[in-house]
Amino acid sequence: MNSGTLISLCLLGLAALCIVTAVIAMVTAKYDPQGNITEWSSPVGKVKSGSLPFLTLLVGLSFGFFGFQLQPPAQVDTVEFDASVVVDPELISDVHSVVVGITTSPWSQTSTPDSVNGEIRMKIPVPDTWRSYTGYAFVHGSAQTRPTVRGLSKDNPKFEIRLMKDGN
Repeated sequence: MNSGTLISLCLLGLAALCIVTAVIAMVTAKYDPQGNITEWSSPVGKVKSGSLPFLTLLVGLSFGFFGFQLQPPAQVDTVEFDASVVVDPELISDVHSVVVGITTSPWSQTSTPDSVNGEIRMKIPVPDTWRSYTGYAFVHGSAQTRPTVRGLSKDNPKFEIRLMKDGN
């Protein structure tokens, strides 16, 4: 557990304590005919002020807000696949973009190929806890190529996919 998580949990604990105390104070308080708190019980005795429970509630909500703000983002260990995609030079003028991804769409990347040799190089970080990896690529804007799929290994996170004209 890192220090940000520990501080966040402490602030959330203080928030819960303040909010529960304020709610108990408001429930057990004595009210005047206009609905204002005139007296409430505290651990140190009776208090003749109506604003303290509301201040305690506000402090508790502030602690809660800052406690949630201090939560560190979830860390995911990743493996970075080094991808190389080559598009058939005869088709490059018809290709607007190429989608390359690993297994699921959140780990897809869209890129425009180099207009000279049709090559795209990219790195795609994906979680390293998956049992298997499948790389894929397909062209947007050209009906002359087929999607290509390759089985991958995180032990050798490098792959090349060639998107060529149908029939080649």
